[in-house]
Amino acid sequence: MEQNQETASVQEQNPVAPAAKKSPSGTAVLAIVIMSMVIGSFTTTFTKMVMNMGVASETVSLYRMVIVSICLFPLCVVNQQYRGEMRKAFSSRSIAAKMFVLGLCKMLGIVLCAWGIRHVPIIVYNTVWNMNPVFTIIFAYLILKERVNPKSLIGVAICLIGVLVVGSGEIFGAMGTDNFGAMVTGVSLAAISSVSYAVYLIVSRLLRSGFSMVPLMFVLFTIASVLQFIVCLFSGVSLALPLKALPLLFVLSMLCTLMTQSIPVWALKFMSPTLYSLINLGSIVLSACNAFLLLGEVPSLSTIIGSSILIIGLFIYLKTKDRK
Repeated sequence: MEQNQETASVQEQNPVAPAAKKSPSGTAVLAIVIMSMVIGSFTTTFTKMVMNMGVASETVSLYRMVIVSICLFPLCVVNQQYRGEMRKAFSSRSIAAKMFVLGLCKMLGIVLCAWGIRHVPIIVYNTVWNMNPVFTIIFAYLILKERVNPKSLIGVAICLIGVLVVGSGEIFGAMGTDNFGAMVTGVSLAAISSVSYAVYLIVSRLLRSGFSMVPLMFVLFTIASVLQFIVCLFSGVSLALPLKALPLLFVLSMLCTLMTQSIPVWALKFMSPTLYSLINLGSIVLSACNAFLLLGEVPSLSTIIGSSILIIGLFIYLKTKDRK
């Protein structure tokens, strides 16, 4: 009786209260994440194509962030809710600190990718970068207290074995050659980027409540743009862009950057960061294919074998992750 009276009271105060939004199905979320992974697999290839046009890696990274920020700015200005959320982003030190960490991770992910693929083939960079599920699992356990089904860890282990097989031929093949130093540099940059991406996923999960995707992405890309502009100033690189690079840079910014880096913020409302990271392992296979088609980088036998192992491991993880 008291509950009915409370309900009636709420209805009187909010006679036209909006209905709760229906959450998307698990299949729909999975399909969108896979689509994002496919588009994202072109990121390193398109970045390297723009760099091959004579654009500095730091400059490519800066314009990717700036273009996204400019495109999101009008949406944030005209929407009253978005304006309120942007003010909320700096309403407390705790929230502002999380925003800064996310912006820093986003900047690191973009610029380290551009630096890394200057030194190593795309397949090597992506192989090392896709070790991020290991760091994601560790951070999710320590910070989110997220438990992983022991049986699903078998799938994780198989995935990582596949990742190691993919890059082993290229990495060990460089030992004793003039390219070994460049290989070590590229691998180190990919490893740092992998850690930063795992941190990005975890902090995004902590911030997923109370912020819409558009204002959150605008704030993060703006922070990343400012940080990257400082990097460009200190490195002294040219910010000039050839006209022929503009169309591809725009596609790289809007599809491979905005779409693929916004979807995680949305998708992490409905799936764990560990699952998202493991799905993204499929980008190794796709990036190897488009690097071959667009840049002529021929995948080795280890790439083909390792990719097959990776897919098997991903399948095992998906089948066992929710079982008791």
